[in-house]
Amino acid sequence: MTIAGLVASLMAIGLTACAIDVNHGTFVSDEQVRPFVLGATSMDEVITALGNPTATRKLPDGSTRIVYMHSHSRINPPSLATLVGNAPRIELVGTDVRVFFFDANSRLMDFSGRETSAASAPGK
Repeated sequence: MTIAGLVASLMAIGLTACAIDVNHGTFVSDEQVRPFVLGATSMDEVITALGNPTATRKLPDGSTRIVYMHSHSRINPPSLATLVGNAPRIELVGTDVRVFFFDANSRLMDFSGRETSAASAPGK
């Protein structure tokens, strides 16, 4: 094996051990929402506990809906093929969406959440 071949092999081995996890948005766990009380918890209390929502929508009846979205992706480690021009593969691991509904007085009326792993996502 040549020196160049050895260097390329070592680089490929070293790079394959480096998967990178990437998170976007705000993940909201069940533990975080457990203290919220329907009809009592205010929108300000939810935002203080969870941080700024991904989206906020004021509805025509005066109520408000806030949404927290989160996605977890993984950049798969480069292989020898990526060293010669192919890009690393990005894999969606899962998503999480939590929606909170507040009445016109900014009191929590309902909330829902859905977590999806890529393995259970539709079409997989």
